[in-house]
Amino acid sequence: MVIGVMMKINIEKKIVNDEVVKTEELSFRLPKVIVDELKWEDGTLVEWELAVDLDSEDDTMTKVLLRNIDDKIID
Repeated sequence: MVIGVMMKINIEKKIVNDEVVKTEELSFRLPKVIVDELKWEDGTLVEWELAVDLDSEDDTMTKVLLRNIDDKIID
């Protein structure tokens, strides 16, 4: 099985109460089996972290960690 990398970045700017609000969105495709195993629902809050990848010698790539945040603790 060959898995290609398809990513898209959307940047949206809106004026809200006379202020410019910028939203950045990164979208990418994952195999369904991974999504099914994570069991993350739509609207799941996710933390983004850059991770050190000591095994990689490729300076053109960066390892990113996405972590599910329990939004019940954020009130």
